[in-house]
Amino acid sequence: MNIEAVREKLLLATLPHVAFDGWTPAAIRAGAREAGIEWPIALNAFPGGAAELIEYFSRHADRHMLEELERRDLAAM
Repeated sequence: MNIEAVREKLLLATLPHVAFDGWTPAAIRAGAREAGIEWPIALNAFPGGAAELIEYFSRHADRHMLEELERRDLAAM
């Protein structure tokens, strides 16, 4: 699995924990456990910790928003 795939998988597994634990190492650890990602690999994916994961989440959301907009007829909106 390449690093980008690990990052996305870890993000998606961590998001449900953020509601309860915030953007904390505990949430990231829980996400890593659920995703089956070993902790050293999770640390390697986001060496900047939660701050880097938040930045990745923002870019991830923007990318998916733009992909969805491309599927829409914006002129008809």
